[in-house]
Amino acid sequence: MTRLKAALGVNSDGKLAESLGLSTSAYANLKKRSSIPFEKVIELAISQKVNLDWLFSGEGGGNMNAPLRVESAVMMPQWENIANLFEGLSEQQRTRIEVIMEEYLALNRLNAEVEALKQQLKASLKDRSNR
Repeated sequence: MTRLKAALGVNSDGKLAESLGLSTSAYANLKKRSSIPFEKVIELAISQKVNLDWLFSGEGGGNMNAPLRVESAVMMPQWENIANLFEGLSEQQRTRIEVIMEEYLALNRLNAEVEALKQQLKASLKDRSNR
């Protein structure tokens, strides 16, 4: 959701809720339950030409300050198929997939933090050895 906010240029949950067509309280309840409406997120991302790979995984270029946007609808069919698969799942199955996706994204963020710390340590050690 942080990347979606960055892509849309909004900095509050209220503005994001509005962009998703939700009331602030409905969004707050969904967020509290970790039950994000991915079909709405995907529709909004596609309409704003936000790279879905970047949005969901942080990969594929771009970062939180400069999200990669696609100029064509080349990726749309594959994401529409994924969204259609979600429609046939039970609420429990969707919730489990959402949890897995969140865990995957959290691991990616932690991995990026570890890599950044490694680089800082490497630079610090190099600086010390140059003294």
